[in-house]
Amino acid sequence: RFFLMNKRNPPDAPLKFSRHCNGIDREALTDILEINGCDTSVNLSPHYVVRSIYNNTPEMYALCWLEQSLAFDFMKSLAPDKLLLDDEWHAQSTVFFRDYKLPPEYMELSLWLGHLHGMGANEIWHWGRSPHGRRLKKDLIDSFCMQPVTMNTYYHGMLQLNALSKEVVALAETPKQIRLLYSEPSAIIDQDFLDANLAAYQAAYFHGQAVGYITERQLIKNDIPKDCKLLIVPHVKYVSNNTVARLKQFASQGGKILFIGKDNLAFNHDVIARDKSALEFMKNQTCIPAMHPKKLHDEAAKLVHKHKLYGAVNAGSQFGVRVQSADYKGKKLIFAANLLSKPVTIKRLNGASKKLKNLQTGNIENNLNIKLKPMQMKLYKTI
Repeated sequence: RFFLMNKRNPPDAPLKFSRHCNGIDREALTDILEINGCDTSVNLSPHYVVRSIYNNTPEMYALCWLEQSLAFDFMKSLAPDKLLLDDEWHAQSTVFFRDYKLPPEYMELSLWLGHLHGMGANEIWHWGRSPHGRRLKKDLIDSFCMQPVTMNTYYHGMLQLNALSKEVVALAETPKQIRLLYSEPSAIIDQDFLDANLAAYQAAYFHGQAVGYITERQLIKNDIPKDCKLLIVPHVKYVSNNTVARLKQFASQGGKILFIGKDNLAFNHDVIARDKSALEFMKNQTCIPAMHPKKLHDEAAKLVHKHKLYGAVNAGSQFGVRVQSADYKGKKLIFAANLLSKPVTIKRLNGASKKLKNLQTGNIENNLNIKLKPMQMKLYKTI
């Protein structure tokens, strides 16, 4: 009733209808399902990017990767042992996004990013007919079946993913040393939480670490996972006393917390102000204002390097360069991708061998000044 009341937007509605009022309780849904199903998208259009008030430069990225990566990390954090199935995968097109000449590197990177974030299976979206059975010309000309280069890249990518399935799983299941706190009451009451969450996720994404979430409901049953070394609290104002107690315990045991934004933990779920004495522990943690993802990334990098929160290899903290690594059968696996709209160079993958085997081509490459064009990816194994 609260949602419907606000959706109609009466003059006295406590919360005006916006994009923040739309959604489902994914956590409750996940609990009752055997398969974690979803419908996500990746695309090239800066006009269809997941936006926040802190990210006013979406054109800095070569593709709109955020929706898929964040959604999969959140869903796998809720149910790490359940199959994540995207049976309406929108990398080729959406209702609002059409491109007749998709670059092959875009399709390849979108596919690999999805599966490295936990997607266990996908079915690409195709809509070639109207509800009455008539073929729609605009949907036919840019459909998957009419783009042979895109189709070839997709099927070649799926063949590689299956051939390297054990390596892909090893990379996807690396410990999540960086996690973000998710609070459903904060998401409902405060739209700034959702905007800060998007910025904070981007700030956490480019340090060579797997990123996960921890929810308030999960904290009712369990402590913060032991593999979590840095917990990011992005403008989370409305939390339970139990959540505050868990965070305080985490900090007392040496865990690091990065508070982003104002009034974190300031209220309970009933919007009653919390006694400030309960938040004294925050003074010993890092607190910064919410800002552009790049600036947040630079602040987070200080904590990452100070406390040496590295993966199997340390690629530094280069904004826009996604690196995942894992120990595997006495070797190290490394995935590196450039998500920016400009070329980048990785000076060195510290902790890896001087020579690296490219698992996609079989070539041996030097671990020095690795150049990546926009949307280019590399999959390596140490020698």
